[in-house]
Amino acid sequence: MAFRKLFFIPLMLLVGLLGGKANATSLTELSVDQMTDASDLVVRGVVTQVFSELDDRGNIWTRAQVEVSTVLKGEETQAIIVDQMGGVYGNQRSIITYAPRFSVGEEAYFFIEELGNGRNSLVGWFQGKFTVRIDPDSGREMLVRY
Repeated sequence: MAFRKLFFIPLMLLVGLLGGKANATSLTELSVDQMTDASDLVVRGVVTQVFSELDDRGNIWTRAQVEVSTVLKGEETQAIIVDQMGGVYGNQRSIITYAPRFSVGEEAYFFIEELGNGRNSLVGWFQGKFTVRIDPDSGREMLVRY
């Protein structure tokens, strides 16, 4: 029994030292106030088109055209393109953790920041989009994030 303990402890230490590096990604949860402060534009609108393209460095960007119904912060606009890194372009796929998904016909609130490269992206990745749904029991609007 003592031999097993003496053998087991060094073995576990060796496995720990030789084991591969574990990567983890975390995202700090943002409050609505924090997202509003960080946003250049906050709107309610409907996604009318979703498409992907490559930038000049070969990165895939998913782009969602949003028809704006209400501007809550920022300059008035009728439509805006929301960009998100990642997506599918031809036979290429780029999966980005925490990236939001867009669907044509989806109504949502969007917290948008203008990036230095001329693109508009959501504040806090998926956190910057609240999709409007109708509660089946009450018939009232509810907001969900995913």
